[in-house]
Amino acid sequence: MSDLSLVQKILYGVLVILGISFWFGLGFPFANHNESFVIVTQLEKMDLGDVLTNRVYPVANYRPLGQAVAWLGYTLGGRSGASVQLFNYVVAALAWLVLFFALRERRVMGFAALLSGGVLFSGYIYLFHLHGVFYSPLLLLVAMLFMLETKTITAGRLWVVTLTALVAAFFHPYALPVFLAALVGFVLERPREFGAFRRMLGGTIVGALALIVVLVIVPRHESLMTTREMLEGIVTSYRMVEVNSIVSAAVTLLVVLTVWSFPITSTNRWIALGAALACVVVAYILGVPIMFVWIGVSLVKAILLKKWWLGIVIAGTALLPGPAATGSPTYAIFVIMACTGALALSWRGAEEKISPWGDWIAGLTMVSAVCLLILLRSGVQVPVLSRVAQPIIAEREKTFQMEEIVNWLVHSEYARYEPVLIRRSDNPRGASDAVDRTHRPPTDQEYLSKYTGSRRQGDAQPGKTLLVGFGGDEVPGETALFTVESSQAGPARVFLPPPK
Repeated sequence: MSDLSLVQKILYGVLVILGISFWFGLGFPFANHNESFVIVTQLEKMDLGDVLTNRVYPVANYRPLGQAVAWLGYTLGGRSGASVQLFNYVVAALAWLVLFFALRERRVMGFAALLSGGVLFSGYIYLFHLHGVFYSPLLLLVAMLFMLETKTITAGRLWVVTLTALVAAFFHPYALPVFLAALVGFVLERPREFGAFRRMLGGTIVGALALIVVLVIVPRHESLMTTREMLEGIVTSYRMVEVNSIVSAAVTLLVVLTVWSFPITSTNRWIALGAALACVVVAYILGVPIMFVWIGVSLVKAILLKKWWLGIVIAGTALLPGPAATGSPTYAIFVIMACTGALALSWRGAEEKISPWGDWIAGLTMVSAVCLLILLRSGVQVPVLSRVAQPIIAEREKTFQMEEIVNWLVHSEYARYEPVLIRRSDNPRGASDAVDRTHRPPTDQEYLSKYTGSRRQGDAQPGKTLLVGFGGDEVPGETALFTVESSQAGPARVFLPPPK
């Protein structure tokens, strides 16, 4: 077990969630964002029974618990998404803490999670909108699988994780295949712990969950993605995580640390490190995300440790961005957690070396992070960090600009005009502005039209439109009817289009 005192456990536990907590504290709260615009128009017309029995658009499958939490948070929170955003964060933070306490190498885990959570944060954009309610429970399931790794698998523990998987599945269907894959790995890895009774129990669980998958969980997509679209979606998701050279450097460091944690001789470790860095160079030259190299070396470590469940989970969660193929970075957070856990797992040498100085570094890091967060939230310009923080602050401000524009529109003489976005807001896989979001609107046209329609009196007049732009977009020769200024996002403007 871990040799940390209670104070040290608290210290490193806070360090584990410091990365995601810093960025969440900087961005919270958002107004409606992405799908939230169309989801709230439905929640406002539904009761609890409706959200438990019907599918909310654009959700692709049956997710009653996620929809119920969204409805409760939005309704009880005064028609604001802030309480749902807090739910998303609390469950995500709990997931990382569960992973932290599941491992023996808690000092290593603290610093590894700080690096992965603090630098690879783009996937956690889901924390800030209603649609994000579906993802944190699946993250919690991934963390709980590590609890089975470090403890004897008893019937009671297996039932606890199984129930967690079942609950998580009614937030997001990916929970069931992740759990079933891990269960197969545990049976292969530790057959003695799965005696006749537990094999029977495992078979019952597999059969029951497979039936649930077929009956209620299987996605109901209008069209199936092609193999090429799925591959493009996977690559785009990891590219959206690895958004710039600074993040690529951090991922390279994670590659180095993971290889250095391999349970092999010193000579072989240097050979493995050389091979991994060569893969990093090739990936950089080809323009392929270095995330793939980190996933690869994490998979190798799982194999070297003969942790078959972990290898299967890493491989499986690495492919989760494929089925939806949107290119969203959110689908990468699950493999990031699995790889971070793999980095720390069984690295006792590093745990012992960190011991003399780790507490001081952890404490200083936390104090510094709190001070920087206060400065940034106060609007103080911090060299380098303010530039790094600008995208998330700007995205937050755009959501409030959009709310203010809609509110102005429905109470103005143009109330029955249709707001039309100057720029499209396509999924990252098909968008050219998914990284540089200067002019990218905070939602897409379909969602905005439904949201505006729910707030105006009467239908829009045919042929009557207004143009809406963000980040200082202009319509040549036209003067803005309405402008919402922003310190970080630039002005958002509404224009009356020139007559045809």
